[in-house]
Amino acid sequence: MLRHVGVWVWLFVASPFAEPKEEKKREEQAPQQEEKPAEPGKPQEKQQKTPEKQQELEDVRVVGETSTVERMDALRLRSPYPMVGVTRDQFAEQPKRARLGDVLDRMPGVYSADSRLGETMDTGLRGMRHTFVRMQFGNIQLPGHSEGRDFRLNTLASRLVGAIVILRNPPPEYDSDGMAGRIVVTPRRIPDKAYIEAEVGYGVAREHRTNQNSSYRELSFGLGARAGRGFGYNIFADFSHYPVASYSKSVVSNNSDGSLNQEVTAEEDKVWENVNFMGDFAFLYDGGKVNVRPLFGNLHDVIDNERITERPGQPTRKDVLDSDRPSRTMGIHLAHTHRFLGAASLEWDAAIHHFQAQTDQTTRTLNDPGTGFALASTSVRDRKQTHVLEQLGAKVAVPFKHQFPQEFKAGFQLNRRPWHSDNDTSTITPAGVVTDTTSTDDNFETFENYYALFAQNTVNVTPELTVLGGARFEFVDIDSRSFEDNHHESKTFDVNPHLSAVYHVTEQWNVRGSVAKLLNRPNWRDLAESERITATEIRLGNPDLVPSRVWSIDVGSEYAFGKSLLGLAVFYKEVEDLIELAETGEIRSGRTVLRFENVGDGWVRGFDLDQRLGLDSLLPGLWIWANQTFLDSEVVETRTRFKREFNFQPEFLAAAGFQYDFEATGTGMGLSAKYTDEFKTKSSPTDVTTTKAIWYLSAGLAQAVSRSAGLSLQVFNLLDAKIERTRVTPTTTTKSDDAVGRGFHVSFEVNF
Repeated sequence: MLRHVGVWVWLFVASPFAEPKEEKKREEQAPQQEEKPAEPGKPQEKQQKTPEKQQELEDVRVVGETSTVERMDALRLRSPYPMVGVTRDQFAEQPKRARLGDVLDRMPGVYSADSRLGETMDTGLRGMRHTFVRMQFGNIQLPGHSEGRDFRLNTLASRLVGAIVILRNPPPEYDSDGMAGRIVVTPRRIPDKAYIEAEVGYGVAREHRTNQNSSYRELSFGLGARAGRGFGYNIFADFSHYPVASYSKSVVSNNSDGSLNQEVTAEEDKVWENVNFMGDFAFLYDGGKVNVRPLFGNLHDVIDNERITERPGQPTRKDVLDSDRPSRTMGIHLAHTHRFLGAASLEWDAAIHHFQAQTDQTTRTLNDPGTGFALASTSVRDRKQTHVLEQLGAKVAVPFKHQFPQEFKAGFQLNRRPWHSDNDTSTITPAGVVTDTTSTDDNFETFENYYALFAQNTVNVTPELTVLGGARFEFVDIDSRSFEDNHHESKTFDVNPHLSAVYHVTEQWNVRGSVAKLLNRPNWRDLAESERITATEIRLGNPDLVPSRVWSIDVGSEYAFGKSLLGLAVFYKEVEDLIELAETGEIRSGRTVLRFENVGDGWVRGFDLDQRLGLDSLLPGLWIWANQTFLDSEVVETRTRFKREFNFQPEFLAAAGFQYDFEATGTGMGLSAKYTDEFKTKSSPTDVTTTKAIWYLSAGLAQAVSRSAGLSLQVFNLLDAKIERTRVTPTTTTKSDDAVGRGFHVSFEVNF
């Protein structure tokens, strides 16, 4: 860990959050009846508020109703539990910010272990993979495109986002699932005055090693208004055509003499086409509000891949893959907040969201006997996936103003989540003979019923000290069925206590501590009693998996001054029954058999640093930011007693950048850098894959052409970075690299 201190010192001059520009949009220009942040540990003074402002900021689900850095810093400083956050006006001008994953990638402790650079699809926290992270949008954990419980963050546009908060130790009012942390995304607030904003963009991605060129296309808009005091709305829609052109090369050599065993090169052109729509219709009245939020998302994932395999003494083989995967998410969320008896409140919400995906995949295998490629066989895959989330929940918050001012919260949550996967495969010979090769691969269904109760109390022990304590009670009933009508039912009950405290040394400086019991439930695919067969492996599901359970400790301090902030957090997670894909020791038909298992116990520890410095005194309009995460971990496998680090976990993560706005000419420029240290994946003591360290840089330049319009240029992957891996087994060494080239994007934006 210490070998990275030099890099950390260089980066320490700068936070994950931007200092906001002068407010330019009408939403931000509108006069706000903002509350002055309460002094730490003191109750808020009662003020006249518009109905939609009556929700207290202590609930992070409405932090999108803040519009300045100081408000987010104030929320972070006085929050009893550890969190970091960013509001829309902080990230809206940064380079590479179109998708939700782009924004998160700059926050402390965040990293992406994507198969392609720059996708920001699978977001991890504190060195733990995306499978250990949960995301909720407007209090709903949306059904996603993955086979797990995480949500692929590149499918949502940042335009509809008001704020993003990472809960490092979620309090009892939140689902305990997600041992790395929980990402809470808040819809944008209902505006006080009407606004219209729109952006159109075009760009090119070029992989120069193969001269692949693909085009970016983007169109998005948002509008909102208030009709008197009783109704307001936001409507957002966007279309994006996002390409990833890649070139990969893999060379396998024999360890005995270094001779070539196999060489594989591949060219891939992948495109995501996103169409999103979200409405937020608010019905306001004295004492409360009702929000109706319809959501529609359509993602079309298209892949064209051509792979050449060469082996000494054997014919060259070409595999041509065409994959077409349209998917759709649609649903509606109802949320109601009502205040009564002065300051007490009742909140309830209900939602239903439906996800469906269809995969049509064809792989043609051609052999070259020396006279040209000839078709050897065709494989066809037809897969359907359906995922539904039905949710109902409520909570009541009651403040007490006695010797120790406090707020008591209690509530419940009910979820029903059916997941269905139906997969058919077949092979076709050149003569047209069709053979059904369908096995248990991805043919399964699960039904999960989730019931939870929680109670928590936040007490202002002194004006400087605030303590939050409580517990969440969760019961989960899962019924899984496989292709062959194998049936398995599991029930789990957990009591997850939580205790957090924050002490304000001054109004600008705090120290905090938090301990919580969290867990990580098995993914849908992991629970299915089915097989996934590849050329070298057979992967088995496991309906006997139990949740990973974690004791999470977080201690830290934050200091805010003006528009600058310094933060430190030290954490330790004790993990029991970690879930991973593990070797079983069995070889079947020449293939290694792996199975999802509770492989053993372990721990993760480390610390986060984040900094933001506004440098107006040196150069008006300049701010710099940085964050660093140092990590260490260990897992002891129960079956083999093999000790190793967590798979896919780097020892060091860092991000840094700057933004400079020259108001006289309406010019802005920025740079964002992301560093992910080397990490390893160990399937066994003798099978280790090492991924090299990576720097990823993005830059942006913006120019106003009028008070309401501007042009911007963004450049992605400035360093032309690529992913380089080395896998060493007892008999072979495989060296591979995966390159995506650079991307350029020009856009025109208007705001009225």
